[in-house]
Amino acid sequence: MKFEMLCNNKVYVEDVALEVFNEFVLKTASTKSYKECVDFFSHTYEKNFPMTFIATKNEKLVGSVSLFENDWAEKKEATPWIASLVVEPEYRNQKIAEKLLTMAIAHLEKIGYEAVFLKTENAPNYYIKRGYQLIEVTQNSDGQTVYIFSKKCHG
Repeated sequence: MKFEMLCNNKVYVEDVALEVFNEFVLKTASTKSYKECVDFFSHTYEKNFPMTFIATKNEKLVGSVSLFENDWAEKKEATPWIASLVVEPEYRNQKIAEKLLTMAIAHLEKIGYEAVFLKTENAPNYYIKRGYQLIEVTQNSDGQTVYIFSKKCHG
């Protein structure tokens, strides 16, 4: 298994875009197109947002996670945000998501951030078990419950 930043291996841009499009665009009310996703992930960086981390095995993308400057319009003061964590179904339960999150948080600490935020509609227990602090429970525009978490980047 190989873990790295997408900006250092752009051959996976379309794979990440497709993974995120299938998991987070098609399953929501988003109107973003696949082409817009490709364009978005074509512009990920090492020290500026957005940043994307990938996991590959035998040159196949198996998972990714991104860091956005903001992922919740009502929380503009909170930055940065973990977003779009996805692991291909056949590679789940192998701690790939946990390794991607650890890598992303370590990178944030290295570049000077003290904390990170995230929101989830369907996996609050996953983050609670990994030391994230629940800071708010709210609802999105569809009336779905949204859990907002934070975590210190150190310790």
